[in-house]
Amino acid sequence: MRTGLFTSPHLVDFRERIRVSGRWADQDWLERALDRIERLPEGRDRTFFEVSTALGFLDFAERGVEWAVVEVGLGGRLDSTNVLSPEVTVITSIGLDHTEILGTTLEAIAAEKAGIVKLDVPLVSAVTEPGPRAVIERIAAEHGAPLVTVTEPPPSAGGPAPFLRLNRTLALAVLREAGRRGAPVSPEATCGGTGPTTPAAPPHWPRPAGTASGY
Repeated sequence: MRTGLFTSPHLVDFRERIRVSGRWADQDWLERALDRIERLPEGRDRTFFEVSTALGFLDFAERGVEWAVVEVGLGGRLDSTNVLSPEVTVITSIGLDHTEILGTTLEAIAAEKAGIVKLDVPLVSAVTEPGPRAVIERIAAEHGAPLVTVTEPPPSAGGPAPFLRLNRTLALAVLREAGRRGAPVSPEATCGGTGPTTPAAPPHWPRPAGTASGY
């Protein structure tokens, strides 16, 4: 299975944002694709993130990506990534960020983030605060979207940090939902790494710009 990953921001190199089966987008391809986008009437006067999204989706299409994890840039409802027809949608958390765009309350921001919810498509959420959670529940119900709410597992001696426990639980819930929607997810993938003392994977930092050959 060929997988895609679209995230932002990048840490060292723009190519980090667009990966297919773990490999960064090719620099020469990016330059040619950017020229192609810039020549299109629709490609003029676009934001940096809109162009980045177009590059990512074009790369996925040309390299035959079958399943992709796509992270929104800001909010959700009006985000340029929200043109997809996903198999699973995810809301990780709600905070008072980018209030000048998304709204000044947790409930308003929740409504913007829940703009990614699609008809009959499962939504996995880790939002537990009563106000924003109620907003997400309402929007999911309006779309007939099955809602799976995950919470942080209880701590254990020697276990990972709270945010790592929650992230792992959230990721496993998404994998299970994707598997029900046809993704080739093995039982081992949705059961592994859940023990109370299972160590977190070591961090992998991108190589400095200019030394990323092979990505």
